[in-house]
Amino acid sequence: MARRSTTRRTRSRKNGMTIPVAVVAGFALPVSRSFGVYGTHGFNGVANELMKSFTGYANDGTWDFQRLKFGTLPVVLGITVHKVMSALGVNRLLASTGIPLIRI
Repeated sequence: MARRSTTRRTRSRKNGMTIPVAVVAGFALPVSRSFGVYGTHGFNGVANELMKSFTGYANDGTWDFQRLKFGTLPVVLGITVHKVMSALGVNRLLASTGIPLIRI
């Protein structure tokens, strides 16, 4: 029987967890606004402010697009930036240079 030569394959190793900075930055504005309300209105004020920021609805049932500027729109913009930068290869470049844990 002929002996097969074995070749070593290099295995690409994936890092376990990465943090997309653009998405986290999108959440920074609504979270900071909601915790600014905590001092005066407590936990219910934080919940109401987050609800207004992400859905546009207030407690009285009225809807206003202007409220979404501080919640949903920054998060959607962060996700869009993350996807575009991934498509351009910026995250692959960061991984190849050895920068741990952070992706754009």
